[in-house]
Amino acid sequence: MHRSRIIGKAWYLGVLLSLMPLIAQGAGYPRDVNDYLSQQELCEHVLNDIYDGALSGARAEADVEKVCGPLDAQGQRLKRKYADDPMVMRVLNQF
Repeated sequence: MHRSRIIGKAWYLGVLLSLMPLIAQGAGYPRDVNDYLSQQELCEHVLNDIYDGALSGARAEADVEKVCGPLDAQGQRLKRKYADDPMVMRVLNQF
């Protein structure tokens, strides 16, 4: 690989890493909403692992229940709490 390609990839990686705090901040959403979004991502990851065959059986069921189980109730609570905030509702209504 050419040195310029390596430097270019390193530069992009550096930019991405420098943006991580902004990405992790969740575009200005309240902390409880960010926590909910993180749990949604984790739930999707677990479900994808099951679909891909990486998880199965009782372990899979336990992981889904633990990670995904509380999300419906949590989402409903957040929707009631932030009903008057269109920015938050836009993201919550995706689930």
